[in-house]
Amino acid sequence: MTLEESAEYLRISPSTLRRLIHKGEAPYQFRPAGRKMVFRKIDLDMWANKRVQEGKKNDKR
Repeated sequence: MTLEESAEYLRISPSTLRRLIHKGEAPYQFRPAGRKMVFRKIDLDMWANKRVQEGKKNDKR
């Protein structure tokens, strides 16, 4: 998926996804030929689920 498609899938803005990538927090790959950033749905799902689980751990007060 493209950056825009991935942001829509995650229900965040493309700029938020770019920021997360820049911080090294979001999964992405480069397509070798055009050095275009691409995202795999399975990677996004695993990453989002991990963030939800971490959030639940941090909510336990």
